[in-house]
Amino acid sequence: MADSNKVVANYNATFNSIYANQYEPQVWKTLYDRYGDGLKVFDFLQLAGNVVGVANRDFHHFERGAYERLVKLADSGSGNGIDTGAGGADITFKADTTMYDSDNNPPLRVGDVIVIPASYQPAAVKKPRNYRVMSSTGSGNALTFTATPVLGDSGISGVTNSQISTAVPIGTELMVADTLYAAGTGQPTGKRYGLYRRSHKLGISKESKGIEGGQVALKQYQEDMKNGFSTLTNQAMLELEFELNKQIEYKMLLSEPDDNSSLVETSQFGGSTSINSGRGIYQWMDELAQELSYTSWDIDTFDSIKDLFLSQGVTSGNVLMGMGSNLNREVENSLLDYLKSYSGGTDLTSDVGKSMKAVGFQPREFYKNSFNFLLCEFVSFSNPNSLGASAYDFKDLGMIVPLKDVPVQMEKGAKAKYIPNLSYVHLNHNGENRQRVMATVAGMNGLGYQVTNQYDGQNIWALSECGVFMAAVNQNILVRKTT
Repeated sequence: MADSNKVVANYNATFNSIYANQYEPQVWKTLYDRYGDGLKVFDFLQLAGNVVGVANRDFHHFERGAYERLVKLADSGSGNGIDTGAGGADITFKADTTMYDSDNNPPLRVGDVIVIPASYQPAAVKKPRNYRVMSSTGSGNALTFTATPVLGDSGISGVTNSQISTAVPIGTELMVADTLYAAGTGQPTGKRYGLYRRSHKLGISKESKGIEGGQVALKQYQEDMKNGFSTLTNQAMLELEFELNKQIEYKMLLSEPDDNSSLVETSQFGGSTSINSGRGIYQWMDELAQELSYTSWDIDTFDSIKDLFLSQGVTSGNVLMGMGSNLNREVENSLLDYLKSYSGGTDLTSDVGKSMKAVGFQPREFYKNSFNFLLCEFVSFSNPNSLGASAYDFKDLGMIVPLKDVPVQMEKGAKAKYIPNLSYVHLNHNGENRQRVMATVAGMNGLGYQVTNQYDGQNIWALSECGVFMAAVNQNILVRKTT
């Protein structure tokens, strides 16, 4: 793990005495960083232009559910979802209570056709069979549905009756197909679609640097070093920028929604103010995304990703796959094996085969099953001083996000505009932009700053009121390693 000597303190005379070697002339004239840098989630969103200003600290978006819905079976009363029965016989079943809305409206109606998979039919039947819902009895969220098989007579040559020969287990999800009605009958009750409300909050991150008067005027040897700073003020400013970026990175990744009434502070302008916090990317995905578990990654695992996408109606497009270092290594190795198996002895990562270089490790792209995977190793997941510490599992973690724009109405009455489904958002309205506020507040100083207090020195303050916006999280995939 890379060493760090970061502490809560200002640059003052104590700083000089502890780190006196800064003023010694007999040192190598290059300043080296102990820990490097790399691509982070915050960097990716900024480079991609996924940065959006919003007008409120609390904001929401709405999502419409899929038009099709499976019906999940509950216990019919005998320990099965649907019991076995004679050929051509009616079946009875119940829908899981989660299928009903808050007003106990059911997921099925008379006239709907449900489809029983072939695996529950006799061995001679190699295709699913249709059953028409004829009636429902009971009340509340415990209705019992009775359905009649459409094919119930073995009089058709070579055709076996519809029959539940193997009990259908509780929890099985059955497809709802068409409807069937007789001539001269009335219309069915319509079905409605609710909206899913997703709530977002911004949070305020702050960072500070203090420089005692006279410290900037003292000659530091690093001023003449390669990679050094020309002044202590420049050093403090760059450190401030870096530390604020780190805070924003972890806010976007790990922030949790505040639901603790004790999370308040006293405002200098009067009263107690809530400390706001919204969901970060990991929290959104852990709650709503699909999950893909792996023990070791190989090229076939990409096929599993397509299956998950198809279940949510995603059929093609660009996909961000952000990973920790361990998962990234396994993905790269699987792609190397893929190259060795299908390159026919040609080095497709060379200039000769540069048209296939996307499969290698520079453009970091891989195209398979109609999806273009943008492969990124996020150093935040592997930093040994944070998420890469042994107590966490982020080195093995992956986040897969289809990259697309979604329509959002930013203000009431305003025309909806399209923004990326994964965005870095900040408070910006009526001329006040709080994306990144930085200011120098100086006391008695010889640097030419306006004096605002009696103290000998200066402070550099930074603030960002920001958060993350995510939409259609159900289409995302959280990749976790199992042992």
